Amino acid sequence: MLFYTVVKPVVQLALRVFFRRLEIRHHERLEHPGPMLIVSNHPNTLMDPLVVAANRREPIAFLAKSTFFKNPISRAIFLSGNCIPIYRRQDAESGDAGITPEELAQRNEAAFGQCYNYFDKGGSIQIFPEGTSVSERRLRPLKTGAARISLGAEARHDFKLGLRILPIGINYFDPSRFRSDVFVNIGKPIMVADYAAAYHADPEAAADALTEEIRRRLEQRLVITRDAAEDELVLQIERTFGEHLIPDDEETLYDNFQLSRALLEAVPYFEQHDPARLTQVREQLSAYLLDLDRLRLTDEALESSKGGASAGRGLRFRASSWYWAFPCMYTGSSTTTFPTFCRP
Repeated sequence: MLFYTVVKPVVQLALRVFFRRLEIRHHERLEHPGPMLIVSNHPNTLMDPLVVAANRREPIAFLAKSTFFKNPISRAIFLSGNCIPIYRRQDAESGDAGITPEELAQRNEAAFGQCYNYFDKGGSIQIFPEGTSVSERRLRPLKTGAARISLGAEARHDFKLGLRILPIGINYFDPSRFRSDVFVNIGKPIMVADYAAAYHADPEAAADALTEEIRRRLEQRLVITRDAAEDELVLQIERTFGEHLIPDDEETLYDNFQLSRALLEAVPYFEQHDPARLTQVREQLSAYLLDLDRLRLTDEALESSKGGASAGRGLRFRASSWYWAFPCMYTGSSTTTFPTFCRP
C-alpha cells in the first residue's frame, strides 16, 4: 500500500504530461463507497489501469495476468501495487505460466479468495474481461471471470454484500501519439444481487447472462469499429474535420465521442445506399492526407496559415471543399448529432 501511495502522485503527473486532455464522464460513480468490481476494455496494456486508478481517491486492486509475476523484480512491483495474479487457460496450455491445468484451477481459486476478502472489506478491484490487450477500437469476446468472481462474492453473503460492477469505457483518440486525448466514459453500475435468483437456478447460466450484460454496458461506452478499414476512415475524418463538425467553442471529449459514434452509424448507411460516394470520400481523403505527409504539413497548420506556397493553397482548397461537402453526406442517416447547417 505504501508503494501505491507514493507512486500515485507520480502517475497523476505523468498522465497530465502525456495526455493533452483526460476527461471523465460521471466521475462520481467511480468514487462510490462500498465493494465494487470495475470492468473496462483493454486497448492500451499498462496505461489502462493507471488512467482509472490515478483518478480515484481510494486505492484499487487489479487482477493481472500471471506472466507479469514471473520475474522477481516485476513480481515485487506488481504485488506492492495491489495486483492479484490471475492464471489464464491459454498460458497454462502454452507453458508460459509454468503450471499444469490442475494447478491453474487451484491458484485461480486462491486468487478468487483474495478478491472475496477484498470485497468483504469494502474494497474495489479492476479487471479487464477481454483477457488480453490489443490496440484497436474493438471489444473482443469477454471471459466469464468477472461475472464468476462477482457472483461468488455475493453468494458468500446470501446476495446481501452490495457488490456493484462498474462498466468503464476507455476511449483513446490516438493512443500512440504524445499529447493526444483520452475519454473515460463511466456507465451505470450493475447490482450483482439482481442475479441472485438466476444464480440459485443455474450458476453457469447466471455467469453467462451477467457477462452478456457487462458486454452490452461496455459497448454503450465505447467507440467500436468493425474492422481496420473502417477504423482508418473514421480516424481520418476525426483528425481532418473534427473541429468543424463540432462548432461549439466549449468542445468536450464527450462531443468527440458522440461524433465518432455518429460517423460509425453513417458509414454502413452509405455502404448500402451510396457506396460510390463513400469510395470517393475514402480516395480523396487519403490523397489529401498523403499530400500533407509529402509536404510535411499538418492539417492544423494548413488551417491556420494566412498565405503560403501554391501547393499549400491547393491543399487548403481541397480541405475546404471537403469540409463543406463531407458532413452533409450524413444527413440521410439515423444520426442527429451533426450541426444543423449540414441539413437541407
